[in-house]
Amino acid sequence: MRLNDIVFVNGTNGFIGGNYDYDQNKNILLTTTNAGNTWSNTIVTTEYAEFNSIAFINENTGYVSGNSNSYKTTDGGLSWSPSCWPADVSLALWDETTGFICSQNFVAKFMDSGSSCEIFLENSFETFHDIACPDNHSFLLSAVTDTLAPSMNL
Repeated sequence: MRLNDIVFVNGTNGFIGGNYDYDQNKNILLTTTNAGNTWSNTIVTTEYAEFNSIAFINENTGYVSGNSNSYKTTDGGLSWSPSCWPADVSLALWDETTGFICSQNFVAKFMDSGSSCEIFLENSFETFHDIACPDNHSFLLSAVTDTLAPSMNL
């Protein structure tokens, strides 16, 4: 089992997204409510999915992106529904309504909790791997050929 991303929404509640577990025939989204002392698998979907990116706005609202779909929770991960993001993206959030997604050779900015989305940066010569928002004015990209793409101040 390969684990791809880990996020803690506070000091005790966390999530780990992983590849599909063929031995157990299920998706892997592990959750903890005791700072990682124990983990249990959460059912997000019954369809095949490998979860690559997790991002939470607050303790209740978060997103997980997989290779076949992306999902949203508004109850701290107790239930999940399909989100408007494309599949297989990395997620980074500024606040409850604005953030970024990146995949392969593009970065898109979304507004209004994802109801509108526009390509923000496109570079066919670079392969983006991950994105992070250190504050509400910039983002950082990791890429295959560069360790870290320059910060974009917005």
